Amino acid sequence: MTEQGKKISVIIPAYNAEKYLGEALDSVLAQTYENWELILVDDHSSWENVRQVLSEYSDMPKIRVIYREENGNISEATNTGLAQVQGEFIAFMDCDDVLAPQALYEVAYL
Repeated sequence: MTEQGKKISVIIPAYNAEKYLGEALDSVLAQTYENWELILVDDHSSWENVRQVLSEYSDMPKIRVIYREENGNISEATNTGLAQVQGEFIAFMDCDDVLAPQALYEVAYL
C-alpha cells in the first residue's frame, strides 16, 4: 500500500460507443481519490471517432489506451485490459458508465 492508499485499476472496454464515452472517462478523471490508473481497451472499433476520443486521453499519465487488432467482444477486451493492471484493486466500467466523484475513495477506504 502506498501513502496514497491502494492503487485501483479501472478497465473500460470500448467498441463503437461514442455518445457517453467522454463522460465516462471524465468521471474517472474527476475522482477525489488519486491513486488510480485507467486502462482503455478499444476492441477494434470501426467508428474512427471512437479512436479519436480515446487518443485525446492517451497522453495523460495515469491512462493507457490499448488498440486491439481484431474484435473479440467485451470479454476479450476486458481480458486484454486485465493483463495490463498494476493496481491492488480492479474496477470494471462500461463505456457509458459514470462514477460519482468519491466512488474510488469509498472503495479504497472501506
